[in-house]
Order: sequence, then C-alpha cells, then structure tokens
Amino acid sequence: MKGIVYSNDLISPSIYNMGIQLGDTAESIQAGQFVHVRCGQSYDPLLRRPISVCQIDAENGIIYITYQVKGKGTRWLAEQVRGSKLDILCPLGNSFEAVMPADINEIWLVGGGIGVFPLQLLAQQYKDKADIVSILGFRSDEFKPLWQPFEQYSKRVIIATEDGSYGYKGLVTDELTLALRAHKPQIIAGCGPSKMLKSLACIAEQYDVPCVVSLEERMGCGIGACLVCNCKIKSDGEWHYRRVCADGPVFWSHEVSFDE
Repeated sequence: MKGIVYSNDLISPSIYNMGIQLGDTAESIQAGQFVHVRCGQSYDPLLRRPISVCQIDAENGIIYITYQVKGKGTRWLAEQVRGSKLDILCPLGNSFEAVMPADINEIWLVGGGIGVFPLQLLAQQYKDKADIVSILGFRSDEFKPLWQPFEQYSKRVIIATEDGSYGYKGLVTDELTLALRAHKPQIIAGCGPSKMLKSLACIAEQYDVPCVVSLEERMGCGIGACLVCNCKIKSDGEWHYRRVCADGPVFWSHEVSFDE
C-alpha cells in the first residue's frame, strides 16, 4: 500500500510525529495495531520498521505515527516531507478491542516513554465509551509533547518523571500502586519497556485487576512468517510461543512470560 506523507514534525528531541494519508484504510485501524514502513527507496535498510498508530483523522483519511530517530531507517523517515510516498503494510496485528471485554466503561492507561502511543489511540477511540485515567512515565519534562494529547481524552492524567522535572518524581508503576490503593478500575491497558510491563503485570495481579499489554518486540516480516518476534505465552495451562506481530501485539498480562 502507498501512503502519502501529510506532515512530519519534530515534537521533542529526536522524536517526530508523522501524518500519513491512507484514504479509507485509516478508519479501519484499531488501537494496538501497527503499520510496517519501508524506510528507504531500496533494500538498505532491508527490514521495515513497525510503528504503532497513535491517532486517526478518519474524516480526512489520515493516520498519525510517532517515532524516535535511532538509526538509518528512522533517519530516512525523518527526512521525508509533505507529499513523499511511503511503502506501507497495514493494518497489522490484533487490537486492544479484540482482547478486552465489550462492556468496558473504565480504563486506566499505563505507559512508559515512547511506548505510550498505542494507548493514545486507545484513549481516542474509547473517550466516548469509558472513563479514562492515564498514568504515564517519562525520563523528564522534555517529553511533554508526548503526554499532552492524553489530556483531551482522559478524565485524569497522572505524570511521573524520573528526574522530578514534572509531576511526581519516580516510576510510573509507583504512581499506579498509589492510585490502586484508593480505587481499582475495571481494566488496565499498558504499553512500554518490558521491565515496566513486567512490574505492571505483577501489580495488576496483586490488586486483582484485569490487565492487557501491548508488547514491543523486534520484527522481521511483520506478518507472522519469519518468527523473529516470538514471545512465550501461557494458554490452557501450558506455555506456547506466539508471534507478537500476528497473534499480538496485545495479550493479557498474566499470560506473558517477561523473563524470556
């Protein structure tokens, strides 16, 4: 599929927000799903980059992705301008909606760093269906543009920064624990670094709150054929390997082995 760059803006040091025109396909994408973008005009770099969709403008057929420049592929992506054409596979993966019960009316979103973006789209798509509380963690206040979009969708936004430059000083899981002592939501949805998700899964189990997580793994093909992104999942009392790109990326947290 060909996408056309609508915008590509630097929003924080090394972090860009890109709008991509996809026509009618944009409306079909659900929170948790991702796009697989070829980052170059040739096969160098060889592998596409999997990037979560963080916002959708269905009326104009535009999706938004936010990415961090880390290497050759994302540097090329940052150089693209309005009107540039992109080779994209989408939508890929399952969604939060496919995993969560249908009668959800209260969701707590727990995210860390650049892993918050699948949660942003979840907040957008559930803002009229459920009360949303967003509990987000970052290194410092220089990441403020990453949490600002949550303010328009959330009943409450709690921010933790590791250096204390904004909000609470500490880890996002610390703030989650404090909040759970006062109230338990119907469900928690999380995304972020594996270490954070492991702590989140333990906390959710401790407080007996259902929790779904969107996993971040290195991917090859993005469609389940190469098995690069396998993760260990417990199903029917037994451990199995599942493909994050095709069977996920959204799973129940109690099913995931974070020690693999």
